[in-house]
Amino acid sequence: MLTFKNTFKSLIHRSFRLFFFAQMVSLIGTWVQGVAQSWLLWRLTNSQGLLGLLGFAQMSPVLFFGLIGGIFADRFERKKLLLLTQSLALLQAVVFASLIIFNLINPFLIFLLAFVLGTINAFDMTGRQTFLADLVGLKDIGNAIALNSLLFNLARVIGPPIGGFVIAYYGESICFIANAVSFLFVLFALLMIKIENPQEKRSPSSLTSIKETFQYFKKQNSELRVLLLLSTVSLLLLPYAYFLPYFADKVLKGNSETLGFLLSSAGFGAALGAIVMANNSNIKQMPYLVGIFSLILSFSMILFSFSTSVILSSIFLVLAGFSTMISASSSNIFLQTKAPPSMRGRVISFYVTTFVGFPPLGGLFIGTLTLKFNTPIVLLVCSLIMAIFSLLYLISYQTQKLKEATG
Repeated sequence: MLTFKNTFKSLIHRSFRLFFFAQMVSLIGTWVQGVAQSWLLWRLTNSQGLLGLLGFAQMSPVLFFGLIGGIFADRFERKKLLLLTQSLALLQAVVFASLIIFNLINPFLIFLLAFVLGTINAFDMTGRQTFLADLVGLKDIGNAIALNSLLFNLARVIGPPIGGFVIAYYGESICFIANAVSFLFVLFALLMIKIENPQEKRSPSSLTSIKETFQYFKKQNSELRVLLLLSTVSLLLLPYAYFLPYFADKVLKGNSETLGFLLSSAGFGAALGAIVMANNSNIKQMPYLVGIFSLILSFSMILFSFSTSVILSSIFLVLAGFSTMISASSSNIFLQTKAPPSMRGRVISFYVTTFVGFPPLGGLFIGTLTLKFNTPIVLLVCSLIMAIFSLLYLISYQTQKLKEATG
């Protein structure tokens, strides 16, 4: 039976508390900047195809460099790695704001700066995920992952409306300045943190360590199936977020504040999902949750593709956010707890590459299709295909469970 008494148990660790509350401020700034970036490109170009390309520009470096980030997370001290990546992200926000203030910004520079931030994130994301185990230990890692996800999605609820409001009344540059300031909180917290759990054995220094991770997944059928399903979700469904400016403007007849409301709806649903996951410690149940909530996500996107109402669209996005969070967190917790300690960074780099690196690839593909076909129709077809994949996964999962029960 699900209870909520242990929702915040990881906060008993001082280092995690420092990191948690600093991230709370920084992640809100990140979402404020994200809304400003996409709306700025939309304002300058009015191109839904370029919105998909922007998502590819920012997140594709995770696809290219994410696995290398896993080597860094296993080989180098994660605290120092995060100090470096957070400092570089602060610098990127300052440069972006300066270009807007001096009226030097253009679509090419937006794409270039997005790519720079994505490259930084390729190393930051895996480092941050595996840093959680350094802060709380494996006993509380599931709860810490869920709370980290909760934090990310609370920021997703709070940040976009703030971004939409600031854009409407003060312009995009203020959003980037606010994000730059927010990074200072994380840098200060990292300097105060003392690692409670020393980092595990370091990985080999060459790319042979990636080959070892491929071999690991080849031998672990359950982990491989989870990763493959998450890959399909990331390619076909998660790119929907890149096209929300189009839905806010053309389908729902709104503005930047409408976009903020839609993003917040998805974030609110994801925050609810994170609270549920913070109280779920049943590791054996995780692969099933990945499948069932991938299916629910597919149906929520089918309904969203038909909606012309802001209220209904927001409801469907709440369900989509909830389903995405359950599926993604279950994958993360399952993979991280099953991975050998000496290669946890590399295993999680596959998760990060899949969950963060594949959506821009899907966004590029879907953005190309929207140049020829209606965007809601493209989303509908992708959702139907994903529903089929989810059903096949669940059938495979149940078949394996029956074999194990009778074998």
